[in-house]
Amino acid sequence: LDHSPDPQPDLARFIDQQGLGDVVDLHYGVDQADTEALDRILDGFDGPLDLVIDDASHREAQTRASFDRIFPRLRPSGAYVVEDWAWAHQVFASPDPHLHGVTPMSLVVLECVLVAARHPEVIAEVVIDKQWVLVRRGPAELDTTFSLSTSLDLVGRRMAEAAAAVRSRVPR
Repeated sequence: LDHSPDPQPDLARFIDQQGLGDVVDLHYGVDQADTEALDRILDGFDGPLDLVIDDASHREAQTRASFDRIFPRLRPSGAYVVEDWAWAHQVFASPDPHLHGVTPMSLVVLECVLVAARHPEVIAEVVIDKQWVLVRRGPAELDTTFSLSTSLDLVGRRMAEAAAAVRSRVPR
């Protein structure tokens, strides 16, 4: 999925050169928070997904919307990777003025860790790197009403609420 309506020629060329046309499906002009569009696209797949790489908006709400919608469509042990999750915590932060004062994407990562601690059948593993986080799906049956936030226990909800009040800063 790409928010830009313009196809990425280098990506298309790479997919073609690697013979991945049968397993990679490109969709341009899609907002990752548009759950109706996500449902239409996901309904076109036969069976569960193996891997999702989210290198998109750098915004918590959009990342959460796509995670909640797509994560249940992963096969058990499938991986959901979020790139650049730590941008708000790095020395350079983000020079993009549209990202100043927003809730960092790290809130989603925190919630994944807390859900994994309480419900390993939902999130079996969380691997965190400074550039990406990998969230491995557990064996639980998940439906389309899945929500990361509502999977938290009371302590996790309180921690997430406190963290949600934190906003990104303007880089120095």
